[in-house]
Amino acid sequence: MEQIQVKKWKCLNTKNIINNLNLIFKSRDIEKLNKPSYEFLMNLSGFIAHYDINGFKSVYCDLRSLIANLKDCPDVLNPEYYLSDFFQEREEQADYYKSKAETLKQIKPLIEKYE
Repeated sequence: MEQIQVKKWKCLNTKNIINNLNLIFKSRDIEKLNKPSYEFLMNLSGFIAHYDINGFKSVYCDLRSLIANLKDCPDVLNPEYYLSDFFQEREEQADYYKSKAETLKQIKPLIEKYE
């Protein structure tokens, strides 16, 4: 029987995502949201689907609502979830989930800074 090869997911660039979010909050300008940060945010638990990055920017033009959603986001509240055996046993994606947990861990202090 032939074994199916699963494509390994690319790890998140935590530094770039956090730097972009910091820039958005510091400048108070959602228009500075870049595509990698948008793709990360829109895939978090509790965020609704948006037509595209412009729809996301429109919904979160008041950054207080973005901060509130991030503050209540189950992923941000429990980044360790992605380090659990359930995710780490999936060897082909373990590095991705580690990068996701690391990114999530850095969001909480960031939103507390700008809240």
